[in-house]
Amino acid sequence: MRIIKIVIILFVFISNLAAAGVSPTPYFSIDKIRISDNTGYVYIKPTAPISKLNSTCEKADLLALSNNYDLFHLLYSAAYSAADSGKQIKVWLSTDADDCLGGYQKIRLIEVDF
Repeated sequence: MRIIKIVIILFVFISNLAAAGVSPTPYFSIDKIRISDNTGYVYIKPTAPISKLNSTCEKADLLALSNNYDLFHLLYSAAYSAADSGKQIKVWLSTDADDCLGGYQKIRLIEVDF
């Protein structure tokens, strides 16, 4: 049952991304997760630098996840569980012009390598 739910969630989320420009990162480990009540964003810091995939975003040291996403809690839970268990993740970042969160590249999808 759990696998079916995950597949359905990923299918719905990927379907929503079809119209958006996104590009995947390689798998990476999470060094830190920062949660800001001021911005409403969760910032994820990879253990090693990630190449800048959205040239219009000013900052590249952290990746940002907005709490305005419908599936925010699922995305955050996936990132947190990967960090907690030492597993690697791959994220898809928005490549649309000026589609950044506080100057950081915006995460649109997360995949955990269990």
